[in-house]
Amino acid sequence: MSEQTPILATGYFLGAVLAAAMLVAGLSLAAALICGVAALAYCYLEISSRKAGIVHVDIAFVLFFTIYSLNLPIFAHISPKDLSLDIVDRGLLICIFCHMGLALGLIFVRFRSVSVSNNGISSSYQLSARQINIASYILFFVGLVGSVVAVMATVGFQAYLGAGYAGRALLKREAGPIEIGLYVCAVSLIAIFSVGLIDGARNRARLFLYCATVFFVAYVAYLGIRRPMFLLICGLFSAFSIIRFRPKISGACVVVLPLFVILSTFAHYRQVISSDGVAATIDFIRDNASVEWLDVSDNELGAPFRTLYDEIPFVDKRGFGLGISYLSSPVYMLPSFINGGVVSLSGEYTDRHFDPRFISIGGNMGYFPATEAFYNFGLSGCLVIFLLMIILLGRINIYAFENWRNNAFGVTIFATIIPWLAFFIRLDFGSFAKSVLYSQAIWFMILYCLARSVRREAEL
Repeated sequence: MSEQTPILATGYFLGAVLAAAMLVAGLSLAAALICGVAALAYCYLEISSRKAGIVHVDIAFVLFFTIYSLNLPIFAHISPKDLSLDIVDRGLLICIFCHMGLALGLIFVRFRSVSVSNNGISSSYQLSARQINIASYILFFVGLVGSVVAVMATVGFQAYLGAGYAGRALLKREAGPIEIGLYVCAVSLIAIFSVGLIDGARNRARLFLYCATVFFVAYVAYLGIRRPMFLLICGLFSAFSIIRFRPKISGACVVVLPLFVILSTFAHYRQVISSDGVAATIDFIRDNASVEWLDVSDNELGAPFRTLYDEIPFVDKRGFGLGISYLSSPVYMLPSFINGGVVSLSGEYTDRHFDPRFISIGGNMGYFPATEAFYNFGLSGCLVIFLLMIILLGRINIYAFENWRNNAFGVTIFATIIPWLAFFIRLDFGSFAKSVLYSQAIWFMILYCLARSVRREAEL
């Protein structure tokens, strides 16, 4: 058991309290920086003390939330933006209370040391390497064919690629199965990778993994979509970490930081790579790249906080929702033709704040868990909701390390949880739950059933 966890979490909490005090005193930029340093210091020190790889569900959520919650307040006080700093500071205070909730919850998360040779889940629930590989091959091609057919049968590749940024909107509104298919492909590749790490990859499986991964990355880049690529890269990295307890933090930074820059600036050149290819993209980056590209608050990393910025005045007028968005989530998760027309909180937000012409091409800003907590229960609710959330994530993390490490199917589930935490921060709870259900949970059940249907024979 990590004895340092309560101490580190308490330090994180005190850092958030100090940030709140500085914000009240009018030192907004310092408050955001101190809160960020406290959160990142906790992540670094807690990972070091656990000595079990660098990818953990609870710590990943703290890291993702820190990036999304603090980047806009920091940049808003560094470079001028068309925003009211008073509302930005109110949003910052809400996010600091969320950090307090995370820190308090982490005090109760006691990660127990796990042996590298831990056998994990009972063998009666194990799937053989052959079973998982064959099922994964099938699902990879099902997902790939589904994604291609979805585009060809609806908007067409030429229309999609020529539509620029609106092409992504066409994707979501008219050809939704393409993105689901790409998620299925990514999960299949993560499963094959996990089998190889645990049981040793046969040459055929290794060759398929390499070729399919290269093709998948090229195809997704061609379509100009980030999320499936992020799911695959983050999933592979997470699977490697939980199985091998590597790499070290310093080694991970060499990989993660360049990937973060590439993915966070991808919006600037996604249309070029989709329509003109890699060579033209390199020329475009060389000729147009600037320091402004590094201001991540102006792209999708700043979008969650902007929903909070927009909703604060609305909540002031309307009052709190008292949990209505959480309670309506199970109904919203049902297919649209039977859910009675229930709209997600992010859908309501989009209708309230954006021009119908923007909405008509699929434009939206997503949502933010901090915004949803404030929308429902106010400032104190943010602390409580995030406290309960991090305790749940901490328990999931502990269970995964104790039971799934030598089970490729379990490792695949764990590895996909990590990137979906980043997606969760861009959504409200109902939209997140529905997305996970239809693009991941159902397909994990299908993968398991397919694998169980394959006979347990000697490895080919």
